[in-house]
Amino acid sequence: MADFTCEMCDRFYVDPRMLPCLHSFCFECLEKELETRDSLKTLCCPSCKEKVTLSENGVSDLPQDIYKGNESEMARISEKVESADEYCEACGRTDSTGNAVAYCHECKEYLCKFCKSRHVERPTTAKHMLFNVGQRTMKTNEPSQCMPKMFCLLHDNYPLDLYCKQCEKLICKYCMDFEHHSHREKCNVLEKFREDEMESLQANQGDANKAVASLTKAISDCNDTLGNVQKNRNEVEACIDVSLKKVKEHLFAQSDTICSAKVKSLQAQVLQLQRLQEGLSLASRLIAEAPTQTSAQLLSTKNVISKRVTKLLEEFNNSQLLPSRSAFVSTHIQSYISRMITFGCISGGCSPSASTCDAQYVPLAVIGTLRIIRVVAKDKEGKSCGYSGENVKAILVDLSLLGPATSGDTLDHGDGTYSVSITPQYKGDHELNVAIADLHIKGSPFKFYVTTPRETPYKSLKLSRPHSFTTNDSPFDVALTEEGYLVVSECKNQTLTLYTEGGMKIHSFGNARNHGKENGQLHTPSAVAIAGDNVYVCELGNNRVQRFSISEKLFVSNFGKAGDGDGEFNNPTGMCVDPQGIVFVADRDNNRIQVFRDNDKFAYAFQCQMKPCGLTFDLQGRLHVAAWGSNCIQVFTPKGVLLTNYGSETLSGPTGIAVNGEGYIAISESGDSNRFLIFHPDLTLFHVVPGEFGKGGGITCNKDGFFWVVDSGNNCLAKY
Repeated sequence: MADFTCEMCDRFYVDPRMLPCLHSFCFECLEKELETRDSLKTLCCPSCKEKVTLSENGVSDLPQDIYKGNESEMARISEKVESADEYCEACGRTDSTGNAVAYCHECKEYLCKFCKSRHVERPTTAKHMLFNVGQRTMKTNEPSQCMPKMFCLLHDNYPLDLYCKQCEKLICKYCMDFEHHSHREKCNVLEKFREDEMESLQANQGDANKAVASLTKAISDCNDTLGNVQKNRNEVEACIDVSLKKVKEHLFAQSDTICSAKVKSLQAQVLQLQRLQEGLSLASRLIAEAPTQTSAQLLSTKNVISKRVTKLLEEFNNSQLLPSRSAFVSTHIQSYISRMITFGCISGGCSPSASTCDAQYVPLAVIGTLRIIRVVAKDKEGKSCGYSGENVKAILVDLSLLGPATSGDTLDHGDGTYSVSITPQYKGDHELNVAIADLHIKGSPFKFYVTTPRETPYKSLKLSRPHSFTTNDSPFDVALTEEGYLVVSECKNQTLTLYTEGGMKIHSFGNARNHGKENGQLHTPSAVAIAGDNVYVCELGNNRVQRFSISEKLFVSNFGKAGDGDGEFNNPTGMCVDPQGIVFVADRDNNRIQVFRDNDKFAYAFQCQMKPCGLTFDLQGRLHVAAWGSNCIQVFTPKGVLLTNYGSETLSGPTGIAVNGEGYIAISESGDSNRFLIFHPDLTLFHVVPGEFGKGGGITCNKDGFFWVVDSGNNCLAKY
């Protein structure tokens, strides 16, 4: 009976609605739960605690669980008719003549023998369904025999006896004629779709059952490991007591902390596996019940069940099923003595998931070239721990599996920061794992690309443009997507265009030759920046920033307007995005850098020298600002603290700036000299590329270490 009672009200379901996690609750119960929450768009499943984002119509748009609704009604009626000590509710007699002999489903009343006969004879009640009181089992082949038809919420009095294959929802005749008119050929009676949808639903049951079995074993293994952790802890403490009496209390405390961290990790793994097990078990049980359901019952929840199973199976396939070996603490006392600082480094104050590193600011490296990664240990509040002793490790894994993993050497600076030195050995895509106490830090593992050293040294570069192509549309800036496409802002054409590195045009955003101010239209596009699938572009004509989806080729959002207030611009000419998706914009004629969160909301701003243009981050996560009006480069922390200046004795109108995987800095000029220069990672001038350069624009670096430079004066892009 419990399967047909709502977990929230502990009564039979009334209009049950199924959540994406496959748990069902009464409509009214969910409405009441929603009223208690801060947001009317999200609620938390009372059963599994999974968050659910609702549509505009809220709970009303959740699919009806017709099966549970029907079965609850059957159980409710069974409860009524099994009672043998009731009196007639129609005539109200309480003597022996008023003993109830029947129960009317439609009227919801007990009837005596006399009232039952009148009920059958009266035209208005003749077709009501009556059940004999006192019978222990209801005899009915179809649950729907004792249920009224389901009616459309949009068109009253019209039954939901059709199904739209395209929208995957129950509809009525009027729905098909109006709301679904454009694809009415995809609509038909329920029975037409039953077999195909049943087959589609059952296709996942085998995989779900196998996954449940694997999860059951994995949970058992993890629980066994949890027991061994406590046993292992006692052994460790015994060794410490015998061999290291002078530091006994200290080591006991550290042992406890280590084991707590391991237990916490394993408990989190068990909870995740249990959640998958419960979700897949529920889905499998619902699929098993499908053959007993009516077509309406089946089709009303088929879509949500299929999506849930697919999602859970994807999570299962990516889950770690074996307990980590790091759950154990070694009892080899000599190892403890030689690595005492490692044992003592575990601290309850450090939160690995809040700790950070600078690896992703420039996720590029070169074979044989030392790469130093700075790690900052932080507490749960995101504040630097400020003390030494954390067990920091970094491993670079070749994703092609051709070469062994490369481990880094860690230097503890004693202030909560660490330097990890790694020298890559193999070309290609890598994964950088950075951990504290065997737990990943924030963002880890990181994507990393390793390339071979340049065949053409920077010292031998000339402006001969061996690799270039012409746009003829006044290019301003350039950026590279993760797939290797060049994204170029073109002022003359009022477009943002994707090119291959061979110069083939792929797609353009904006209206060619026509500037505009509507969403998706561009007016003198300038700076460009990439963040995953998003491309940001500044506009000088509209003093705003627009965001487009590269894969969907659609406008996403915009922010900013003309002015000098927070979030307002006066000729934005430079932009870059940090690994967390935070956008930095050079507000040129307001002489400042403005910073926006990944939701396009203004965060903060800081002043810089005259006419800032190009922006980029270096390997250490420092922000370099090309100050066009001051003929220098300023270096800031991401929070706006000025660290240093460089290039003031050399530069003339610096415009574009970019950093490669070795830390070399490329700078273009659009002042009197119109040159292309390269600075050493230590910020000293390394090389001036000789030759004619029309007018410098934006610069970007590809994953193989080559710089793409916009030459606005010659309407071309050149590769160096």
